[in-house]
This record gives sequence, C-alpha cells and structure tokens, in this order.
Amino acid sequence: MYTRVESVLVAFEVGELIYMSAYDILKEPSTLELVHHAAGLLAEGGCLYFSSGVPYMLWVHLAQSTQPFLYLAWVLEKLKLVDTALFAVSSLVCFFLCECIASKGSATHSNTFS
Repeated sequence: MYTRVESVLVAFEVGELIYMSAYDILKEPSTLELVHHAAGLLAEGGCLYFSSGVPYMLWVHLAQSTQPFLYLAWVLEKLKLVDTALFAVSSLVCFFLCECIASKGSATHSNTFS
C-alpha cells in the first residue's frame, strides 16, 4: 500500500507524461519518444492502480533527477570547461543524488523485500 504523498507524486509524473506525449504528438512527433512515454504511463499507471511499486518508482525518479546535471557536465566537458566551478558543482550534485542517495534507497528497498 502506498502513502498519500507517494500517490500524489506519482500522479504528478503521470500528468507530466500525458503532457509530454501531447506535446510530442502536436509539435515534435517522434515514435521513440511516444513509445518511451507510453511505457512510462503504463508503469506508473500500474503503480497507482495496483497500489504497489511506488517506493521503487520514486527511487527511480530520484536517480533520473540527476539528468540535467549530467547533461550540463557533458556540455561543459565538450566545451573543454572542466576546470570551472559549474562543472564541479554539477558533477558533485549528480554524484550525490545518484550514488549517495539513490543507491542507498535502492539497497534499503531491496533488503526490505528480500
């Protein structure tokens, strides 16, 4: 069973996927993006409908929250700006979110259900 907060957070993600799918259909049609969004809707809609898997999905989203920092670090690396403070901060935030928080949460979640 999931908590009210968890269900609200996943419902927001479902709403975002619906919006992104509509945007893709109307502005930038892409089969791969639509398949990606449909798979996400199926997975997250299933979590809400069956009341299970929500804690795992939230850890996945936490790991995905590193993407902007990862992209920023990649752009800075391509521009040969790896000695800047912005590169260091984006890399540290990405590392902290992914390695320190998401991996611990995934391990805790796995141990809880094993």
